[in-house]
Amino acid sequence: MPSTRARLKRIFGRKLRLVGFYVILTLGFATSPISAHSAEKFAVLVGVDDQLQPSDPRNRVNVLSGPANDIVLMRRLLIEQYGFVDDAQHIVTLRGSAASVAAIRRALVTDMLAKVRANPGSTVVFYFSGHGARTSDLDNDEGDGEDETLVAYDSRSDTGRDIVDDELEDWLATLKPYVGHIAVILDSCHSGTATRAPASAAATARRLSPNPNMRAPVSLAAGQPRDIVIPRAAKLAVISGSLADELSYEGEIETPSGTVVHGYLTYHLVQALKQRPSSSYRAAVARAREAVLRVAASQHPQVEGEIDSAVFGAGDAVAAPIELRSATPDGKLVIGAGSAHGVRVGGLLAIYRAGAPKTVGDADKIADARVDSVGLGTASAIILGTPKALPLDSTVVVVTPNFGMDPLLVKLDTLGDQSVEPADRVMLAALQDRLAGNELLRAAKPGEPWSLAVQRGCLTATGKVIPDGPAAAGCESSYYIATRQELVPIMGFWVRRSDPNAPVRLGDALTKKAKQLGLRSLTNSNSTLDNLLRLDLMRVKTGPAPGGGLTIVSQTLVPGDGIPSLRVGEYFAFRLTNLSNEKLYASLIALGTSGSIQVLTPTPGGDAINPNNFIMTKPPQTAGAPLGIETYKVIASTRSDVDYSLLASPGATKSASTAPLAWLLAQSTAVKSRDPNAAEGLTSNEWTTAQLDVLIRQ
Repeated sequence: MPSTRARLKRIFGRKLRLVGFYVILTLGFATSPISAHSAEKFAVLVGVDDQLQPSDPRNRVNVLSGPANDIVLMRRLLIEQYGFVDDAQHIVTLRGSAASVAAIRRALVTDMLAKVRANPGSTVVFYFSGHGARTSDLDNDEGDGEDETLVAYDSRSDTGRDIVDDELEDWLATLKPYVGHIAVILDSCHSGTATRAPASAAATARRLSPNPNMRAPVSLAAGQPRDIVIPRAAKLAVISGSLADELSYEGEIETPSGTVVHGYLTYHLVQALKQRPSSSYRAAVARAREAVLRVAASQHPQVEGEIDSAVFGAGDAVAAPIELRSATPDGKLVIGAGSAHGVRVGGLLAIYRAGAPKTVGDADKIADARVDSVGLGTASAIILGTPKALPLDSTVVVVTPNFGMDPLLVKLDTLGDQSVEPADRVMLAALQDRLAGNELLRAAKPGEPWSLAVQRGCLTATGKVIPDGPAAAGCESSYYIATRQELVPIMGFWVRRSDPNAPVRLGDALTKKAKQLGLRSLTNSNSTLDNLLRLDLMRVKTGPAPGGGLTIVSQTLVPGDGIPSLRVGEYFAFRLTNLSNEKLYASLIALGTSGSIQVLTPTPGGDAINPNNFIMTKPPQTAGAPLGIETYKVIASTRSDVDYSLLASPGATKSASTAPLAWLLAQSTAVKSRDPNAAEGLTSNEWTTAQLDVLIRQ
């Protein structure tokens, strides 16, 4: 087994280069036998919401607003869902000026070492919310010639230094002989291309330039990172908030207690864990990712390592209860959860009897319901099937978190953050007419937190759009679609301003994006089939098939951890595995980087997968442009009468099938005249999903 330093180096040497947020959870060390009764849970929570500024104004640091709120949220999660003792001995909080380099080191090393020596086998959590940065490699151990750093309160003073990844390794290594698990959660940026957020977005990237006090010659060739795969035997999971060329953000979030600034990944990961604290890493990150994409369309969290084990090893952790506040005999309900908890209009609920030992599947379930209106902290719903009054001590579960029928908000009164010219006003008015009656999209009202907008840019002779680029020779003014956080083109889409069909093309592109978000967020967190459907990427080599075309000659499994990448032109296929004891009918859908939706399974009702067996997709696929994140989603049901082909049919709203899943599929992509009447007799065990994001690169 690799040494602790080597194992940590695999993470810090790679992951801090790749991401703006990552989590090291449940790091198990091979130690001598320990007494389970002596183990405790300790945490150090750091929130850097103040900075000791340098005397040179050019090096001043922008102060973040979210870290103080983040550490409160994380502390509450550890106490309420994971059983941490609420006192200064077990949870140390360092905020603002208290979060100096020396104080962080003392809390994590000196003080923590004494605690774990006295309590062998303990769990240790280190949480950091603040800025991150990069610096030249200080000890020639980084494949890309850079170290990654955390910015403490005094890091950017005239003589200050950041906390380098190598230091953090060594600090954690001192705890190795005594701990059972270590969890390190860093909500900060360490990489990403230079981007900007519009003033209206209230979103801030948690990334700084290198510390000018930390310079060292680089002797290793840059741009040659090591290809490191985290071994599953390491009992380690790494949750990342963004890819190498993305940023992690903080921003304003509407909560039941008011508008609060949080790191997006921190907030939505905590919400996912509050609802399902016994989740696997794979499931928790999948739920958090869909919520993050709703507010930051260019931020893709990922997970690596022991992705199928329970978070913190707490497979028996108890979820935060959702209160049933009222229930009338005619089947109308009010629950104590709303949009801040991932509840959306059209989403589904399951209600279980009080004291039910498990709140999954159909055992002990007394009703199903569909959400018909949502507030920040409450929602109303209607029982599906025969109306009845329910006991107020019943347990409510959100079956389809982050899925619903509320439209995506588009800024149509002006461009994203640019001045509007007369020609732009004509285009925007025509686009708004084009989207009239489109139930997937709605024009944002003044002050509403829109998700997408139209921007002007410069189309170069090579077909590249430069945001805010000036019109010049060989550079034609064009429109593109951007997100609220980063006003850069998405989906590889652009249209010339001179094109008379610009409103039509923009409307179609916006609709594609909304459809994709609807399908991405369709999950069933309440099924006993959850986590029993696997989707694996296979890199393949091809040869000529006897009857023409291509056939697979050899195939290699791409590890399911993180977000795997394919180069344009590479061939690939998928393995669909049924780990359940039920026969499933599965369909694979591709959500392309261009906004397309393609049903790859030729059988309308899905291909059959026998219990505890797998199938391979055929023929092999080819990775192609545009570059970016491509999502592959497999949806499986115990019924064979679900017609998945309707997903690629524009405007479809109803299916001949009576299966509840068929109704959900139709509503997720219906542009007009959605069917408000959910199918009755919803069976939680009837369907499940699995999803895999793939990065397409040159």
